[in-house]
Amino acid sequence: MVNVSAPKRSSSPLSEFYIRKCIKLLGERWFLGIFTVRVVEKLDILTTDEGGSTELGRTLGFYRFASADSEPSIELAREAIYDGIPLVLRLTPVMVIRFGRILAHEVVHHRIRVLERQCDDSWEERLADRFARYFLFKLCRCPWYRFWRWILSDVAGWHHALGLADLKLGDSKKAQRRFRTAWSLDRENEAAAEAFWWTVGEHGDVGSELKNS
Repeated sequence: MVNVSAPKRSSSPLSEFYIRKCIKLLGERWFLGIFTVRVVEKLDILTTDEGGSTELGRTLGFYRFASADSEPSIELAREAIYDGIPLVLRLTPVMVIRFGRILAHEVVHHRIRVLERQCDDSWEERLADRFARYFLFKLCRCPWYRFWRWILSDVAGWHHALGLADLKLGDSKKAQRRFRTAWSLDRENEAAAEAFWWTVGEHGDVGSELKNS
């Protein structure tokens, strides 16, 4: 059985509940060999997207390989995962969708190591993203989860719209934060992704000041 741990904060019991729920939905066999799934406050690890560009700012999840003094583990960034989600929605299946997609992505990195497959980093990321999308597709066959995924996409759309309003007001830093939040909440929101990278290209990164992933 996978050990689940979280920082001692008011949301910790909820985070642990959502993680355990997601592990059951994914299937515990996927997590064989993982010693722990750990929730930390934040992760400052740069990742690479499918196009080879480095994703700026905080990471939602990270798979740690086995080493001489530690077993394989998955770390999830509590602050980034909850960011942008209204308090009223943090007690709903929205968080199962949120944690589930991230766990589905990270567990693929583990399975590749277990099977001792060799592939470059960009291809591994594509496989992980593909499985995460497949997991959400299967999960949202259920009308209950499909409804809450629609709610999450709607929240992302509001962040995107607010980012466009910030651009019109000349606040590119705030707009970039909004676009990143929208893209993080809904990875299929290509308009938010394009808007985010446009602000990076036009105005540079404000990574040290960003609170979103």
